[in-house]
Amino acid sequence: MSNKPIIWNYGGGKQTAAIAVLIRQGVLPRPERIVMADTGRECKTTFEYLENYMRPLLHEVGCEVEVIPHSFSKQDLYYINKNKEESQLPVIPTWTRQNGEVGKMRTFCSGFWKRDVVRDWLLLPEQGYGRKNPVIQWIGFSLDEISRCKDSDVQWREHHYPLIWGYNVRMTRQECVDLVLNYGLPEPPKSRCWMCGEQNNEEWRDVQSRPDEWQKAVELDYEIRSRDESNAVYLHFSGVPLIEADLSDKPKRELSLFQYDQMTCSEGCWT
Repeated sequence: MSNKPIIWNYGGGKQTAAIAVLIRQGVLPRPERIVMADTGRECKTTFEYLENYMRPLLHEVGCEVEVIPHSFSKQDLYYINKNKEESQLPVIPTWTRQNGEVGKMRTFCSGFWKRDVVRDWLLLPEQGYGRKNPVIQWIGFSLDEISRCKDSDVQWREHHYPLIWGYNVRMTRQECVDLVLNYGLPEPPKSRCWMCGEQNNEEWRDVQSRPDEWQKAVELDYEIRSRDESNAVYLHFSGVPLIEADLSDKPKRELSLFQYDQMTCSEGCWT
């Protein structure tokens, strides 16, 4: 086993909770640092679970979760290029209508808000990581996401997938949930942003159950269309304004969050 320091990229979802339990049980080694890139738009449930269950559990083995604020990101909702020009379309998952068909727009938020943030944070002089102090980065993909595992694009950072290989652990997402429940913790929420266009109707209804998040999502849905020349970009997969979308289970096109190959976020959208 390598003696490089382990940096665990904390995603906040079901696999994350399983990794925490495995660390507490001594099945996985204790990482040197645990870092979470805050998108500034995470569902409240992610942080509630972190504060109520994950922090106390990890504290028992001397681990703390360090949250990198969204202000550390060089990009926000709209990409700004080197000429200080702002993009017309947002970097988040959205949908549009072309010739009557609904199609998904390209997504960049996970790279800007998570991957790049963690990389730049590790390279800060006060953190001390980089070419002279290379690291192992844990990414919490489970066996059912093995096709999304990728090697690192830089030599000083080595990707490890502790739920798949290298640590005598091989677990699916459901096995992660079962482990957490058997340990005595409640089922972790699905880590995601309240305005994520990858959400299915069940997840949108969950956001709707928190009026403040729902209102922000509705307002953002309106904003992204008002900034788009074609006025045809939507958060909901049906290609209609979010406030008008049928959130029942009737629509045939039920999209399961993070089932797209192009998604690259923590436990669903980060590599």
